[in-house]
Amino acid sequence: MAVLRRSDGKVSPDTSRHGLKELVGTGMKVLRGQGEGQYYTFQSEWTEMFKAELFYEWNGELLPLPEWCGFFFRLGSIAAAARDPGKRLVVALSVPTRAYAACFVAAGTVIARAPLPVRDLPEPDEHFDRLCRLKIGTPLVYRKGNRKFKGIFAGVTALNNGETRIKVQIANKEGGNLTELLNKEMSLAVSIATIDDIKLPKKQAGRKIVRRKSFLDSILGKVDSCGFTVTSRMECAILGPVGVLRREVTETRLSIRGPGGFARGTLQDILRVRRFLSEGKAFRTEIYPASRNMPPRLEKGSDPCVVIFDGAAGFLKWRDNWRISNWIVLLDRTGPNFREAVEIVNQEFIKNRIGNCPELDIPPVPRGIEIIVYEEGRR
Repeated sequence: MAVLRRSDGKVSPDTSRHGLKELVGTGMKVLRGQGEGQYYTFQSEWTEMFKAELFYEWNGELLPLPEWCGFFFRLGSIAAAARDPGKRLVVALSVPTRAYAACFVAAGTVIARAPLPVRDLPEPDEHFDRLCRLKIGTPLVYRKGNRKFKGIFAGVTALNNGETRIKVQIANKEGGNLTELLNKEMSLAVSIATIDDIKLPKKQAGRKIVRRKSFLDSILGKVDSCGFTVTSRMECAILGPVGVLRREVTETRLSIRGPGGFARGTLQDILRVRRFLSEGKAFRTEIYPASRNMPPRLEKGSDPCVVIFDGAAGFLKWRDNWRISNWIVLLDRTGPNFREAVEIVNQEFIKNRIGNCPELDIPPVPRGIEIIVYEEGRR
C-alpha cells in the first residue's frame, strides 16, 4: 500500500518569510515511492526554460530559479491536463517547507490552461450583430493592441465591396471625430462599457492592458497576452495563508531572458489572483484563507480545474467542498496538524482510490519531498 510517510530528514525552521535565495539548497534527487508509486522522467520545454531562461532577483542580482520550482510547476501542468469527466487526480506531498510551492503549482496550472478558449466568449457573428443593433452614442471599450480606448458607437457603414462594418468613434470633434471601422472578427475587441456616459477627448493614448507585456509574452508563448489579461476563468484555487501568499505572488521579482534582454515581472502577472486585483479586473486564480468560518462561494459552473491546499489547515477543514476539482495537497512538516492531515490523506487513498497509479510524466522528486498520486471519482 502506498502511504505518505513522515520524513526523518532535517526539518527547516519557520520558512513563512523566507525568500527563494534561502531555499535554493534543497537540491534535486529522485525518491522512489513505496508500493504502487511510479515516477517518470521530467521531459518538458519548461525544463530548459527553468535552467537557462528564468531568474529571480535577490539583492539586485539575477539568480537562476531552483530546479524544485520546475518540479512544482510541472505538477501544476499535470493536474491541469487531468480532465477525465469521471475521475479526478489527487497528488499529496509531504514537504520540508511550504514556501513558494503553491505559487509555482498554480503557475503551472494557469499556463497549461491558457491556450484553451474561454467558453463565455461570443461567436463573431453573434457579437457583431449585437453591436450593430446598439443605439448611436452607446459607450464602448475598444481594445487595440496592448491599449484600451474609450469609444462610442457611431453606427454602421458598408464598404465598396459590400462588407458591413461597425463604426467606433474614439475622438471628439476637435480631434476630427476619429473613427475605427471594424469587421466581424475585429469587433471582438469591442465591449459595451459599464458606465452610461463617455466624453471623448481630442486625443487619447489609451490605457495599457498588460503592464509587463514582454514578460508575459515570453511566458505564454503563442497565447495572446492581451486576451489572457482581459478574460476571466477560475483555473486554480489556493487555500492557504493569504498574507504570506501575497508576498510570494506580488513581491517576488522574476526575469526571463529574451532576444531583447531580460523582461521582468511577478507571479501575479501569471496567476492574476482575484483578491490582489482591483474590482472588475479579469482573473485566473483565487486565494481563500484556510481560517475562514464559511466555505468559499463560487458562481455556478465556476469550479476550478485544480485546488491547491497550502498546508494542513485548509485541507482538514474544507476538502469536502472541492471534490469536483483535481487536488494538490501540500503538507508542510513544520506546520500545525501535519500528522493529522497525513492520516486523512492515507484514509482517503484507501477509501477512494480508483485503479492503479495513473501513468503520469511526473518529474524526479526533490530531496526531502514524499509524494502519493492516485485517482478517485468526481463528486
